[in-house]
Amino acid sequence: GINAEYGGSLIIPISTTLTLFPTQRQFTMNTTPLYCAEQIVIPEELAQILKDYSKAVIRAQPSDVIEYSRQYFHDLSRTKGRVSKGQLLKLRAEKERGDNTKAEKGKPTTTSSKDAMRTACDKLGISKEVQDSIFAQIKDISHMEWDEFIVLSTTMLGEDLLSSVQVIFDVYSIPIDNGHPVFNSNNSSTRPGAIRSEEFLHLLKMLSRHDPTLTDNSIHQLSQSIKSADITYDEFISLPVLREILKI
Repeated sequence: GINAEYGGSLIIPISTTLTLFPTQRQFTMNTTPLYCAEQIVIPEELAQILKDYSKAVIRAQPSDVIEYSRQYFHDLSRTKGRVSKGQLLKLRAEKERGDNTKAEKGKPTTTSSKDAMRTACDKLGISKEVQDSIFAQIKDISHMEWDEFIVLSTTMLGEDLLSSVQVIFDVYSIPIDNGHPVFNSNNSSTRPGAIRSEEFLHLLKMLSRHDPTLTDNSIHQLSQSIKSADITYDEFISLPVLREILKI
């Protein structure tokens, strides 16, 4: 009861069970913070998707940004987001790892079967639509080169020849050690951001099989113009002969 001596307090004996609101449902409070760093998981492809989208909007300058965005992402979704540079770098690492294994067994390292390539692409999350799009451009997929698949994939990221070549540099200038990309390596045989000139010309020749801009004569001219053991993208686009080839 109410006891005046205790200032009108309600005294409830310890042994007494009191239900103040018998009809009210009981809720368990979730003490996990609504916002915490551990809960923020940024998808690997998000940054590249937003970057590509922003560049497309700035370039197009649409009068109706919302409608343009709707169409942009609709078109993008039809190929399930294409392929990312990160995936191509990992695919190259898979290729290097496979080459090392084949070399140990005395097997050729330059080519691979379509099934082996699909397995590697599936492992890295490269969609079947993207794979089929690349395979359709390769004449002999029974003994295909991993590098050709990777080089062709760069055309899905680049808007033109030069931007595709830039992706090639982004993917192939990173050293691979024991089948893993090594960033900020001090033990690389090439300069930071550079590819061995011989390897770069080989990759460029693969690209020329599918881009009429690069003829055999163009590749020859470029090979005569590259004098150093390795080359960076900035050095490549500064070659005077390139302006003649691209007519810019």
